[in-house]
Amino acid sequence: MKKLFISCPMKGRSEENIKKSMQKMHKIMESILGEELEVIQTYIDHDIPEGAHPRYVLSWKINFNVSRG
Repeated sequence: MKKLFISCPMKGRSEENIKKSMQKMHKIMESILGEELEVIQTYIDHDIPEGAHPRYVLSWKINFNVSRG
């Protein structure tokens, strides 16, 4: 099964709003590709340091998924 990496803005948005956006993007991509896709976990549920650069967030997401195997 192919994997889908979804990245979307999180700053100032509720967890519910973010997850709804990700679900919508997931469904759109499955529709476009015509097959089921496994979503790579990219939602960060811990506090991000104030003023963190967007690359910090991206690197955290990549590192988190690599460490999960």
